Amino acid sequence: MWIDLYKMRIILKFLKYLFFTFLFLFLCIFFILFLSLDNGYYVYHKGKYKDKKAIGEFEFRANYRLDNGNDGSSFAKGSYDENSLRQGFWINETAYSQGLYLYKDGILRQRIYTHPIQEASTQNYDENGTLIETRKPTKDECKILFYAFEKEGLYKNECFEILDIKYRYH
Repeated sequence: MWIDLYKMRIILKFLKYLFFTFLFLFLCIFFILFLSLDNGYYVYHKGKYKDKKAIGEFEFRANYRLDNGNDGSSFAKGSYDENSLRQGFWINETAYSQGLYLYKDGILRQRIYTHPIQEASTQNYDENGTLIETRKPTKDECKILFYAFEKEGLYKNECFEILDIKYRYH
């Protein structure tokens, strides 16, 4: 009887040893793989909150992998009012497009939009945020868009032709 208990204790100690050894190896492999996945992709936002609501200037940035395998990035910047509604001009740049958005009381009122392949466009919205007009941007609207993104660079699009700007790589 004592021999059986002794053998049982040894077997239990051995199983305990195996369990913790495999657990340790699993955690080591997991952390090595987890740490090796640091590929420079991130999402970042900067701004203030008051009572769990976004207030004032906000900036969003992200780096990511596109469906075609290339790296992409996004950038957005604008302001929230005291009710956490978007106000004024917001700029937004993605891997595929650039846009300047005008908000009033959280409702989109105008969008000047460019895309490297599609036509540039200006869209106007009514007080409820319903699209009422889509048209080619005017020279003044292209100037506004150009200056909003001057630091970021621009894609070649129709605003370059309207403003007679030489192509500049993004």
